Amino acid sequence: MDILVKTILFGNSFQTESNPARLIPIKFEIYQSNQGFYHRIYKEVGMSGANLGQVFRVWAFEEQKSWDKQTKNTTLDEYANYCNDLYAQAR
Repeated sequence: MDILVKTILFGNSFQTESNPARLIPIKFEIYQSNQGFYHRIYKEVGMSGANLGQVFRVWAFEEQKSWDKQTKNTTLDEYANYCNDLYAQAR
């Protein structure tokens, strides 16, 4: 059974972002399986309202991938840094 071990949110930083496309929040969910870590990427596509004033973010699934250079000794922090690098490269 795969386990969600970390969620990382990027984007929506109006003061520091020069590329308007990066203002769309992006979420990385890092999972751990028997084969190692993998991640799923989601983009926020809107919000949905519910009763009593509750607001829910709506996320659209983008892709699921794993880091082909990971080893049995890859740590969660190393994998999280890899996801951070993926986001930074997309800029």
